[in-house]
Amino acid sequence: MVQDGCVRLGTLSSYRDLEAHGEAVGDQDENTRTIYSHDTHIKTDPSELNPLEKQMIEFTHPHPNIHLSGARIEIKNHYRELLAYCASRSFDLEVMKKMSGENVKAGNDAYDACVEIIDHVEFIHALCGFMEKEHRLKYKGHGDCFYRGRLVHYTQAHKTEAWNLKPNEYLYQDECRIVLTPPEGFEKQSLIVNIPGIKKYCRIHDVRA
Repeated sequence: MVQDGCVRLGTLSSYRDLEAHGEAVGDQDENTRTIYSHDTHIKTDPSELNPLEKQMIEFTHPHPNIHLSGARIEIKNHYRELLAYCASRSFDLEVMKKMSGENVKAGNDAYDACVEIIDHVEFIHALCGFMEKEHRLKYKGHGDCFYRGRLVHYTQAHKTEAWNLKPNEYLYQDECRIVLTPPEGFEKQSLIVNIPGIKKYCRIHDVRA
């Protein structure tokens, strides 16, 4: 990256393959959310049903002998494909060693260096501008991952995205992401590109520090 601006982006769905990526990088539920409801009060009229209940229960007319109470509904959603550039917000040598070890177990190369992004704003602009111009990928968003699990109450679903939700077991990675939406018909699992202008926003980080 620091020599020729080489960057790799992977589709989020491809990281569901634990065998290919190992347990540190792989995540079998990547880019999914499970929306749930669990209303405990008694309902006797269709107008009282919440949106998830309306999807799952055929209850069209009020009936004195129908009482609905305590129904828990969970719907797992897979979201539109995205390509992501993933990084850690902070450097931790022990985390690097752990993730490198999992990479090797999966038959991939070990991590032998760390690249520090010294101007993330310009890095994002350069990356997204190039990807849109050359590959028609549209900027979707960027930011930190939230380590809160993927079970989301239906009343809070509008406040979260699937692409930045991760289980607590990945918290040690302190991950942040840049995500882009591919064009219709995009079938590749990853892209490796050279963006010469991006290298001035990066430098090799001394892993001995």
